[in-house]
Amino acid sequence: MASIIKRGKTYSVVYYEGEGKEKHQIWESGLSYNAAKSRKAQLEYEEAQNIHVDRTDITVKDFLLEFLTKYGEKKWVASTYDGNMGLLENYVYPYLGDKKLRNIRTKSVDDYYHFLLFEAEPAVNVGKPKREHITASTIHDIHKVLRCAFNQAVKWEYIAKNPFLNATLPEHKEKKRSALTPEQLFKVLDFTDRPEIYDYYMMHCAIQLAFACSMRGGEVGGVQWDRINFAERTLYIDRVIDRVDRKLADTLAKMDVMYRFPNLYPGTRTMIVLKQPKTEGSIRNVYIPETVIQKLQTLRKLQDKLKVGWETTAIWIMAL
Repeated sequence: MASIIKRGKTYSVVYYEGEGKEKHQIWESGLSYNAAKSRKAQLEYEEAQNIHVDRTDITVKDFLLEFLTKYGEKKWVASTYDGNMGLLENYVYPYLGDKKLRNIRTKSVDDYYHFLLFEAEPAVNVGKPKREHITASTIHDIHKVLRCAFNQAVKWEYIAKNPFLNATLPEHKEKKRSALTPEQLFKVLDFTDRPEIYDYYMMHCAIQLAFACSMRGGEVGGVQWDRINFAERTLYIDRVIDRVDRKLADTLAKMDVMYRFPNLYPGTRTMIVLKQPKTEGSIRNVYIPETVIQKLQTLRKLQDKLKVGWETTAIWIMAL
C-alpha cells in the first residue's frame, strides 16, 4: 500500500518493493498533490492487478553498459555501435550516468535536453572546428539511442514506462548535402580519364561505378572482379570496405569480416576490413552500362600488367 507524505511545498509517494531481505522503501518525490494522488492510485491498481514492476537501484550508466552488451553488440553494425558509444560517453554518462534509472521522468529528460542545447560543452572532434553548442541534430541522435535503450528497460522490467517517448526535442531540419554539379562531375571524369596514369584511371573507374550504378563509397571499394559478369553486364554487391574499431571486429555479432587489410600504421585503434554490407537490403545486383564495362576492361588490363613480377593474386579492383 502506498502513502502520500508532504515535504515542504511538494508531496512524496512512499511504498515498499522487494521481498524478505530485499524489501526496501521507495520515495517518489517532488510531486504536486494531484500528481501524488494519481501515482498512489496507479500503484495500488498495479498491485491489485498483479502488474506492478519492481524498481531497482541500478544507475543509468550501469543499465546502459548492460544494454550495450546484451542488445547493442547483437543488433548494431560497427559504425552504429561506434557512433552510439561516442554519444553515450560524451553526452550521457557525464550528466545522467549516476542517476537512478527509476528516477528518470519525462520532465527530467526535457530538462536534460534543454541543458545540452544551451549549457553543455560539445565534445572536441580532432580535425574539426570547435563548436560553441551541442547541435539539435546531435540531441536527436542521443534521443534515438536512449529511447531504444529505455524501451529495452521496460521489456526487462526495470521501469514501468519509457520517459523518452513523450520527451520534447529541439527543432531540427536536416541539412541538404552538397553534391557535384553535372559540369563539375564531367570535369573530374575528363581529368581522370588517363589510362597511362594508373592511380588517375582507377579513380576514374571508381567514379564511373558510383555514378552509373548508384553505389556508395564503401561498395565501390569492395568491388572484386569475380563479382562482375561481363557477358550480362551486371555487378553483384555483397561486400564493402569499411574502417572499424579493432575491438569491435571480434565482438559484434553482425560483423561478418571477410578480410583484414594490413595495417600501415602500427598501434592505431582502427583497421580497414572487407565485410558484409550494413543491411541485407544492400545486397543486390546492379546493371553496368556498356561504356563503364569498357572502362573496367581497360583497368583490368592495366592491373594485369602491374601484377607481372609481383607475388600477388590480388582480386580487388579499387585497391586501396
